[in-house]
Amino acid sequence: QLGWPMNQASDFFTSPTKTNNNIKQRGHSISRRRMSKTNFVEVRTFLHLFRSFDRMWAFFILAFQAMVIIAWSPSGSLSAIFEPTVFRDVMTIFITAAFLNFLQATLEIVLNWKAWRSLVCSQMIRHVLKFVVAIGWLIILPVTYTSSIQNPTGLIKFFSNWIGNFQSQSIYNVAVALYMLPNIFSALFFIFLPIRRKLERSNAHIVRFLLWWTQPKLYVARGMYEDTCSLLKYTTFWILLLICKLAFSYYVEISPLVGPTKTIMFLGRGRYIWHEFFPYLQHNLGVVFTIWAPVVMVYFMDTQIWYAIFSTVCGGVNGAFSRLGEIRTLGMLRSRFEAIPKAFGKNLVPTHRGEPKRHEQVQIF
Repeated sequence: QLGWPMNQASDFFTSPTKTNNNIKQRGHSISRRRMSKTNFVEVRTFLHLFRSFDRMWAFFILAFQAMVIIAWSPSGSLSAIFEPTVFRDVMTIFITAAFLNFLQATLEIVLNWKAWRSLVCSQMIRHVLKFVVAIGWLIILPVTYTSSIQNPTGLIKFFSNWIGNFQSQSIYNVAVALYMLPNIFSALFFIFLPIRRKLERSNAHIVRFLLWWTQPKLYVARGMYEDTCSLLKYTTFWILLLICKLAFSYYVEISPLVGPTKTIMFLGRGRYIWHEFFPYLQHNLGVVFTIWAPVVMVYFMDTQIWYAIFSTVCGGVNGAFSRLGEIRTLGMLRSRFEAIPKAFGKNLVPTHRGEPKRHEQVQIF
């Protein structure tokens, strides 16, 4: 219909006529308001990668921080986590978790901004309360942690004076326990499926109020989960995968790089020809960043490699025990040899132009 050269008078190039949103009712014209889409968000940004998979990113970031702290210790072994100073430094991962939670709450508000007019009041209150609670934990955890540092100076001393002369380390531990309490309950409900299924199917107001904080109302597939055996298999698969991934990352990627990094940081600042790539920063931080950037990138990307390995091995073992594709009798073997030549002749052997195409029905096996 467009033709060539293109027909400018074609319907394809004409702009649509504006529809009249006024409704005539009993001689009066009533303007109809355009209804927006419910929970519709159209914000194109790479931050959706973090917003959609925030728990995965948080786990990998916290694990990376903990492994770097342990590898940076004088012994450099995993047993160093039981040392008081190293354990106290590892506890800083909860401050990082509070910051990531604050980032997630901020993205929920910013990326849902266009859909706020279509949200119900309870959803708005939920987003705002999550943002306020995230700010609260982002202030409480650093303040209680700085109070546990002996002989603080500068800004850390200013914050530590807020706590007083109480047992500061125990205060931080109590704050961490309260911060982790919702996650502990979520893990228990994930393990004990009958309790979780019963709670999600319940329409009691107190139960809906408790579940309102963790997830919105779901009526489609609510309370429908796999059986406990399938859940244990799936959980065991991912636990073994993450153990192998983290062990490989620690012993192959992170631990061998700590020694050279310490040496580079304690050396004097050198004169580099390519100073754009190696800026003159204190402790040679430009060189350290250049060395660690590929390692961090591989750390976040090699999970898919481990998933491919584990899924191949587990799928092969499961298929072998289930006897998938097994030829058990001579009759099955003979039927394969009868059907394969016909399939090859029909799909792979080309026909001449003068010959009519033969439509033969091949037995599917």
